[in-house]
Amino acid sequence: MPSDNRQEAALAALTGPLTHFRSCLAATVEEIRDQTTMHSDNGAVGGDDLGRFGVDHIDPERFALLISQRTSVDHEATLRIQRAAGVLSGLVEKESDLFVTQIGPNQSLRDAVDRAFADAGCAFGAARFIERLRNEPNVEEGAGELERFPFYLWNRKERRIAPPLVVNLEGAALRADELVGFMDGRAKIVLLVHGEAPPASLVRLITPGTFVAQTTDGEVLRRFGEFEGPGVVAWLPGGAAVFTHDPHGGAQLSERLRVDAIPEERPHRRLGGRSIRQQTEDLRQLHALVAGLHEQPAPVRVPETSEPAESRVDAPAGQGAEAKSSGEAPAEVSPVQELAKWILSRTDLSGMP
Repeated sequence: MPSDNRQEAALAALTGPLTHFRSCLAATVEEIRDQTTMHSDNGAVGGDDLGRFGVDHIDPERFALLISQRTSVDHEATLRIQRAAGVLSGLVEKESDLFVTQIGPNQSLRDAVDRAFADAGCAFGAARFIERLRNEPNVEEGAGELERFPFYLWNRKERRIAPPLVVNLEGAALRADELVGFMDGRAKIVLLVHGEAPPASLVRLITPGTFVAQTTDGEVLRRFGEFEGPGVVAWLPGGAAVFTHDPHGGAQLSERLRVDAIPEERPHRRLGGRSIRQQTEDLRQLHALVAGLHEQPAPVRVPETSEPAESRVDAPAGQGAEAKSSGEAPAEVSPVQELAKWILSRTDLSGMP
């Protein structure tokens, strides 16, 4: 698939989580609508302030007052509600721009992803702020929560509806270990890598519950979009390692990990912040994982019974062999018969008439 089409293909594969995030935004706006009512004396909120999504889904005048069972909201609080609601509506209007970012070779991948998630996360900040206003009209806005709300502040529920992110980057900026802090909830990141890149950088992210893949054709993206958990997929130029770690495969690593290609050529130069040694260690780790997939488990030795030898009752010579060869189960022997056999086996009867 031509590289120019990779972004479109990635967004198409992530339609499920994209739609889920947008639906949650719309549901939040509807919840605000249900909790507000018209209060013309305080002045109506203009439709232009809410944006196109707000005009279609919200009666602007209903933002004039936020109703609480015990308290009313003054004009200042109404303006703050208006601002928070505008943040939610503005996020919906961004369309795909909210889910795509681009960084240069000398920029930090972690910082770029953090900024992108913080921009989308202000939806959570706005929702929290409005919820606090419902119970405490004079509450102050948290520092910057309507402008940027970073991933590390998101709670468990918010991380489970995290918007997916597509990142365009130069290969020299591919430092996958910088993404560890975002692997939680259902956060999904697709890296569209341009130019020469470390051959197996994503191997450092493999953990039992994280979807991790390197691809050169994008075929794995559909499975990634359907996976209900965190993960990263890097779409790389030809010549890189190709593997998929899918937690849905099973409990054992051999069931989850599939390796389709490992470059034979050793890295020969530094790329961005990745030294030759670091790139080589990535490949060695991937080789080690592959070797582990083919190792057979050690045989389990069943310990012999600890019963004392003199207390065992052995079958007469030939009897056990006959029973085994015939395939028939041995006849049941009563405890009295066993005791009699044991006594007779240890009694010298040669002197008896």
